[in-house]
Amino acid sequence: MTHNTAILIYLLQNNHKWVSIGQIRSHTALLCKSECYKVGTRVSDLRVKYGYPIENKKKNVDGVVHSSYKIALYNHEIQELRSQWPFRNPPQYQQTLKKAI
Repeated sequence: MTHNTAILIYLLQNNHKWVSIGQIRSHTALLCKSECYKVGTRVSDLRVKYGYPIENKKKNVDGVVHSSYKIALYNHEIQELRSQWPFRNPPQYQQTLKKAI
């Protein structure tokens, strides 16, 4: 499984919830052959390359920036993504959205 797919799955499992980079890295370590160290890059791929509406929140704690991510999809969109499983790479969000409507 690719890191992009593992991160998308984790975000979907935590739909409408903020998740930290540490939580995402732990999840990728379980599902993939390696832990994802470039979470921000993978999230950017999911946004730009695949079109997913993923939000980013940054919090400064003692001079260290902590990022969290959130996806907020409707149930019919999640159901459509589930119907496309298994997929090697994440499906394009716009195509999934069109099928879900």
